[in-house]
Amino acid sequence: MGQRGFAVWKVGVSAALGNCPYRYKAGFEDDTSMTVVMRMTYTGCFRAGILLLIAYVVDCSAGARSMTHFPAVKQALNTFNVPDLSNANVVMFIYSQRNEPLYKLQCHSAGFEGDQQFDYTGDFECRLSSVRNRDKYSTLFTEDAYQSRDWESRGRFFASQLIGPCGRILQFGTSREFRLRRMKVQLDITEPQFGDDNKLKSLQLTVGVSPDDTARRAIAEAVPLPKQVVPEQCKLNEYFVSPSDSNKTVL
Repeated sequence: MGQRGFAVWKVGVSAALGNCPYRYKAGFEDDTSMTVVMRMTYTGCFRAGILLLIAYVVDCSAGARSMTHFPAVKQALNTFNVPDLSNANVVMFIYSQRNEPLYKLQCHSAGFEGDQQFDYTGDFECRLSSVRNRDKYSTLFTEDAYQSRDWESRGRFFASQLIGPCGRILQFGTSREFRLRRMKVQLDITEPQFGDDNKLKSLQLTVGVSPDDTARRAIAEAVPLPKQVVPEQCKLNEYFVSPSDSNKTVL
């Protein structure tokens, strides 16, 4: 039983047993199990059982809603060409199965000034936000329950991460998957083009969205940094924060 149901349970017991002329003993063990030993004979104390039942039903209903309050999303697959990375402007909406806009995905180059709620850095960065609700986090792609900076997510890309062995690192290279809010969002960067100075000039971004009822976090599930040795030029420890206990936090 959750905290809300437990509180109602205690109020119900106190109110109902207040009408009983016989002594009672009530022990509250913890949030999931309780014992009550009562000596009651008057039929008026039957109210206690009724109130306890109501508390249980209310709490179970609230618990069910807490696990499923994110609407199911509509499957989608879109490809965006970004011919000039200095002026990247990708915008895509994710819809519910009732065709209601739920989330906004936008990807821009560093220094983009069209979004006052987010500071875009890196060579190319994608942000996910709710359309109608004000989020606690600047991007839902973050994995850190205590996010303090906009760039703390795998939604930010650097040129060095899209080429050679760095580009092939699962979840930290050209292909990255985010599981949250009963959905999976896949970002795949293909055909990156570089200048003579290895500066990223253009790319193609494919965004895939699919329902996933097993994804229950309000923000992206934590993906640990690779345990194997990776090339130094990938700079994973520099560019990524590894919230090792993020999945332990209920959001």
